[in-house]
Order: sequence, then structure tokens, then C-alpha cells
Amino acid sequence: MANFFTFSSFLIIGINLATLGFYYTFYRYHFYRYSESFLHYTALSFSVFSAGIALAFQASILSINPYPSHEFKALILSGGVEEISKLFGIYIFFRKNQDNFSVTDGIFYGLVLGGGFGLFENILYFIDSGMWSQVLRSITALPIHMINGGLAGAFLMIFLFSGKNSPRWIRLFLGILFCIIVHAIYNYSLFLDSHILIVLPLCLLSLFFVLEITIAKSRILLPGNVLKLMDMTVEEYEILSRHNRHEGWIQNVQKHISTSNIKLFKIPNSRHIILTVFFMIPTVVSSLFLIYDPTIVSKIFIDLEIR
Repeated sequence: MANFFTFSSFLIIGINLATLGFYYTFYRYHFYRYSESFLHYTALSFSVFSAGIALAFQASILSINPYPSHEFKALILSGGVEEISKLFGIYIFFRKNQDNFSVTDGIFYGLVLGGGFGLFENILYFIDSGMWSQVLRSITALPIHMINGGLAGAFLMIFLFSGKNSPRWIRLFLGILFCIIVHAIYNYSLFLDSHILIVLPLCLLSLFFVLEITIAKSRILLPGNVLKLMDMTVEEYEILSRHNRHEGWIQNVQKHISTSNIKLFKIPNSRHIILTVFFMIPTVVSSLFLIYDPTIVSKIFIDLEIR
């Protein structure tokens, strides 16, 4: 216990808190300005709950399979158990008042829950890991947990606001499977200690990319209670929203297009002529060969049968 209160331990805790604070501040003030402190604390408490669920599942699996392979540890123990535990914690967080939240809420509070989960996991790793490993986990594993929590929150809210059909289960499964696979690839690279400088940035960048797309899509989606008032599912509203945005774009573009100088026949520029000739010559030559002698292809290419 005395070894825990060392300079390196406090340094690691500081790096973890700084990383968590950076990502929290970024998404709090650049993406989701409205939030309640009570919900923040609740999300953090559910992160502890999710971490406990994950530890219980991992202990149960290890009691059955005490010497797992690296592949099993990366895909099942780390990726599968931890991401499903976070999803379960997010579901418990939203299940009672889900109609009062939106997909944007799911992303933000999923980020908070995932960040808390990653922080507690890194603290538990203090026992059997060195300084370099802890620094690496602080600046990579914690963001991965945080982003995966945000994605899980988005996938869950879309699932809850969808119609009662099987495709919503497929979308939820594919979304969580993506988080599990990225998490498993990250951990597998650490277990083997190979290609870390390539794998870790790719994992982080892929998650950032998907999260940014999900955030952009979430901004046009309404909360559950509004969708219920409109008697619409999230898929129906998304289709309607896309249609309205497309119509608005067409009308806006047409306002700035002048039709007074449009000619019925116009000579194309040299670039278009070259491209047209390039694509037309093979077509014309092939058609002439087919008309002149349909068997010429089989004569040139003996192994090619005529169909």
C-alpha cells in the first residue's frame, strides 16, 4: 500500500485526470453546452457500476478459463465484456426517462460514463503495470473507453427511438460490434507489444471519425417525447429531415442559377471531348467486332467460352 503513494503514482493519476478533463471539456463546451450536474454525477456513478459488472464477468470467465490466449483476452475479456458492460450501464441510466432525452444526450452522457469507466480501469491497472504502460494507457485507453461510451449511448438511443422491428436490433449489434472490434485490436496490439505506433493511432482516429459523423447526425434528431407526439420513429424523422434539407438545397441553388444564357446546343470543352473519345472508342470497336464476327473473341482467347 505504501508503494501506491509515490511520485509516479500521483503523476499517473494526474495524467489520467488531465486526459479525462481535456476530453470532457472539449465535448462539454464545443458539442453539448446544456447539461445538469446531477446527471453528470449519476453517469459517473453508473461508470463505477459498469466497471463492477465488467470485473464480475471477467472473474467468472477466468474461473472457467484461467489461462486464456491473447486473442481470447482481447476479444472477449476486454472488448466484449467491457463494451457490453458499458452498454448495460448506459441502458440503466436512460431506461426510466428515455423519452426526455435525445440521441445527443446519449452521446454526451455515454462519453461521461465511458470516461469514468476508463479512469477506474486505469486505477486498477496500477497494481501490475509499469510507468510506461500506465502513461500509454492514460492517453490512449481512456479516450477509447470514452469515445466508445459515446457511440454506445448513440446506438442505444437510436435503438430505443426506433420502431418495433428486427432491423433496430441489427443496427445496435453492428454498432456495438464495431466498438468491440476496435477495442480488441487495441488490446491485442498491447498484449503482443507489436506495431503499437501504427495500431493505436488508427484505433483512435477511426473512433474519432465515427463519433464525429454520429454527432453530426444526432443534431438533426429530436428527443423521444417529441417523436412520440409526432407519432414517428427516429428512422421516419431522419428520412423526412433529409427530404426537407434536399428540397431546401435545391431551392437555394436554383435561386442563384441564371437560365437566360443557357443554350440548347453547346460545344463541350476539350477535356470532355477527350474523355468521351476515350470511353467511346472501345465501345465502338467492340460493337463492330461483334457485328462482323461474333466468334472473334473466342478465336483470340481460346479458353474463353461464348455465353
